Formats: sequence, C-alpha cells, structure tokens
Amino acid sequence: MSAKTVLLVEDDELIGKLLVFILQRDGYQVEWLKDGQQAQELVLSGRDFNAVVLDLMLPFFDGLFLLELIRNQSTMAKVPVLILTSKMGEEDIALALKKGADDYLIKPFQPPELSARLRRLIGKQG
Repeated sequence: MSAKTVLLVEDDELIGKLLVFILQRDGYQVEWLKDGQQAQELVLSGRDFNAVVLDLMLPFFDGLFLLELIRNQSTMAKVPVLILTSKMGEEDIALALKKGADDYLIKPFQPPELSARLRRLIGKQG
C-alpha cells in the first residue's frame, strides 16, 4: 500500500521544515510548495493528493484564492483541506470554512493536534 500524499503550502522555511518532519514521521509523502503561484500551477496540473495543509498568508496568491481553486478543480474538489495559519480572527475562520476548508488550526500549533486532525480528515475519505 502506498503512502498517503499531502500537499503542504507554507512559505515560512522553519515552519515548513517542521511540518515536513511531522508529516513524514506520520508516514505521509509530502509535496512542499513555498508560494501561491507554485501551488496554483500544481493544482491546475490535475495532480491528486490525500490532503492539503494550507497557509493563508502566502506570496503571489493567498490561501483563500488557492482554497477556491482547489474546490473548483475536479481532481481536488473533495480533497480535505486543513488551514494552518496565524490568522485567528473569527471572520478569518468563518470565511475559510465558508469557502470549503475542512478544518482550521491556528499557529503556533501542537504537533500531536495537527497529526490527529489530519488523520481524522484523511480517514473520512475512506
């Protein structure tokens, strides 16, 4: 059985390295992109993932733009998206959920909580 693949979109180098470490430790293959333009190209390419961990504040295109793009792509429309961001306003959370995010986790985060939330989201796929 092949490993589940997670698309990680995070522009912060240190947080990105930490997330790659956590996700790989949990058994996922990770595709890490560091800006919204790279992520847009990958989403439009039609590649499929088991989950997306998405920051909201990114260079070029923000996470909300990418979230809408993901939800409008036939290959990724149903892929679970976990928003991982330092934006903690009620409006930010509500907007991300309204646009199709499956979960929302605020930085700084606890690695066990991230792992548990991602496991739950991927498990719902069946």
